[in-house]
This record gives sequence, C-alpha cells and structure tokens, in this order.
Amino acid sequence: MNHDVEPAPDGIWRPVGFLLTMLGFGLRLDTPWQALGGLLIFGGAMAAGAGLWPLVRRRRVGAAFARSAGEE
Repeated sequence: MNHDVEPAPDGIWRPVGFLLTMLGFGLRLDTPWQALGGLLIFGGAMAAGAGLWPLVRRRRVGAAFARSAGEE
C-alpha cells in the first residue's frame, strides 16, 4: 500500500509563478538584465496560470453539479 502524499500541481505552480514574476520585476527595474527579467515575468505568468487553471476548472465543474436551494 502506497501512502505517499503528493501535493496538487496547482499548489506547486502558483508559488513558483509568483517567485519567478517577482524576480523578473526586480530585474526589470533599471538594470542591464531587463531581457532576462522579461523572460522571468513571462515564465512566472505562465507558471501561475498553470497553477490557477485547475482551480478554475474545479469551480466550474462544481458549479455545474451544484443544486439550487429549492431542488431535492
């Protein structure tokens, strides 16, 4: 029996995306590393989007099957 707990992918990608984006913003501010900063911002946005997408899908699926208050 395998009881290894793996974190959800969205739980990993959101903080990684935030970290990359903040590093990118730090490099974009008047440094000669602006191109790398732009790439980090883009990569961070993609990673954060990949982490947020499963949350959006879960809420849409949950809303599609939710009953209204008067239904039984």
